[in-house]
Amino acid sequence: MSAWHRGIVAVAASGLLVVLGACDAAEPSAPQDFANATVAPGGVAERTAPAPDGWTLRQSAGFSIATPPGWEPRPDEQRVRQAAMDVGVPYTGQSSPPPRLLVFLERGHVGELELREQLLRLQLTSSLPSDATLDTSHEVEIAGAERAVEFDVFYTTAEVRSLTETPLKATRIHQVELIVETEGLPKFGFRYAAPVDEFDEEMWERVRDSIEVRPDEVRDQVEPLDVAEG
Repeated sequence: MSAWHRGIVAVAASGLLVVLGACDAAEPSAPQDFANATVAPGGVAERTAPAPDGWTLRQSAGFSIATPPGWEPRPDEQRVRQAAMDVGVPYTGQSSPPPRLLVFLERGHVGELELREQLLRLQLTSSLPSDATLDTSHEVEIAGAERAVEFDVFYTTAEVRSLTETPLKATRIHQVELIVETEGLPKFGFRYAAPVDEFDEEMWERVRDSIEVRPDEVRDQVEPLDVAEG
């Protein structure tokens, strides 16, 4: 299993829960730097994907993305260490986990998009709560990608306590899994999740439409992993 898929399993098991945001699951073989903060105009390579006015344009290893006003990188004690980017509405003691976006780089030769989706579905089914439902996937367009598909996931989190010891009530979550296929490595996975009453479909579409992947920028830095390992 690739490091990317091990990370997906660990994060799927925790869902959006802040209490597990800094879980101690296996680290990637090649640790990824955390995402850059706000990028000033001219600080990003020439893009073809639109960035909505007033949004923050961010870039990390081989991709850039725009996020809504008020979204911030997760602090170190809350962020998912397997993710190349972990941003969203700050957690300040809310009773439900706030909206959150995670981005993953796939560094192993797992297979074509259909196989990647199949593996992700199996891992989500085995890791998420028993009431989880996974919708049918559909194709979407992502700048710089060969292909991309996304599908919706719904599940209910357990009632727990957060890292700051504040209670988190059981919450119905709406999650989107976006799988991005590129020529060669790395490949990309994006996950956006929020409580169902805070999930904004139009906002997600604007975030998704702002994504641009540039795998050639980091391809020489990516060492293929042995997917049979572990």
